[in-house]
Amino acid sequence: MKLKTLVLVLTILGLFAAADLYAFEVKLNVTVPHDTPLQDNIYVVGTFNKWNPADENYLLENYGDHYELTMNLYGRITFKISRGDWETVEKGSQGEEVRDRVYVIARDRKIDIEVSNWRDMMGPPSIPGTITGTVRIFKNIYSPELDNRRTVIVYLPPGYEKSKESYPVFYMQDGQNIFNRATGFAGQEWEVDECAENLIMREIIRPVIIVGIYNLGLERMNEYSPWKDPKYEMGGKGDEYVEFLCNTLKPLIDKKFRTNPDRKNTFIGGSSMGGLISHYAVLKRPDVFFGAAVMSPSFHYAGRKIFKYTRDNMPDEKIRFYHDVGTCETGDPKRDRAFVEQVKDMSEMVKISSETRLIIGDGHNHSEAAWRHRMPEVLKYLIGK
Repeated sequence: MKLKTLVLVLTILGLFAAADLYAFEVKLNVTVPHDTPLQDNIYVVGTFNKWNPADENYLLENYGDHYELTMNLYGRITFKISRGDWETVEKGSQGEEVRDRVYVIARDRKIDIEVSNWRDMMGPPSIPGTITGTVRIFKNIYSPELDNRRTVIVYLPPGYEKSKESYPVFYMQDGQNIFNRATGFAGQEWEVDECAENLIMREIIRPVIIVGIYNLGLERMNEYSPWKDPKYEMGGKGDEYVEFLCNTLKPLIDKKFRTNPDRKNTFIGGSSMGGLISHYAVLKRPDVFFGAAVMSPSFHYAGRKIFKYTRDNMPDEKIRFYHDVGTCETGDPKRDRAFVEQVKDMSEMVKISSETRLIIGDGHNHSEAAWRHRMPEVLKYLIGK
């Protein structure tokens, strides 16, 4: 065997040995609700298996009163518990979404998990509803662009039923989180309805129709980025999602409600990945959208490709950009500084040819509470008189 080949083989073997050396034994102990169907399998699904909810390698063994699985892992892991698909994923004690479980594995350890409920076995959430004003809910809106269905919730401004006026429209991502604590992520919401009602009644903003587009769970990351991220192996359906908004959903809203359908009265917004796709959408379809609320955006996703796309696709039409970010988005000081700087950089980039506003929330983290706090500035800037 030649020397170079021998060195290469030894190097590869060394890498495998290092991987084994730094893997730790993680014993997962899971208890489930008493009404869990006896015949159902229980799986752990997370970053370590590319979020496959029915991976036989991560099937837990049934011990009657609990389930167990021993895994060899290391570093930061994120996961949830399911019964084989995303319709049977775990839910909270009141029917709310469960935040991803996050652990840093640096030693052998046992992790005890108690599942409170399953998505498919829950009735309406027991969290009291918090909707203010008049809303209409439309279920199973079909997207031919994505070949899927979703719920859309529409807020109507005060006096809509009695007036003959037409109104601007604000399309928002993660629609289950914006109006109602009962459907919001981890039992939280943005209170966009309360905020809009207050500002409209005080004549600070124009009366506006707000359309909340529900995300589809795991598909959220696929639909909210036009590019696939090799780290998460998700993304790449952003173009189809934007076309769904423009070619299917907007015509339905314009037909059903009294809207001002022109671009100067059409806005889009969202946070995190929802901020990324909102920024992208207003650049891709400036014929449809006039302004975008881009809150705590995931500009880092897919290797920051959004920066090159923005640089190459600034339209001739003027766009109104609202960008914001908190100073404590991640809890890691180095990553927080990078988060703030990339939003600043983007705001500077688009300032050349667009209307812009940049808000930095001192001490704000990456949460519904932070976005709720900044929502008045969003509405005043985009929909203000």
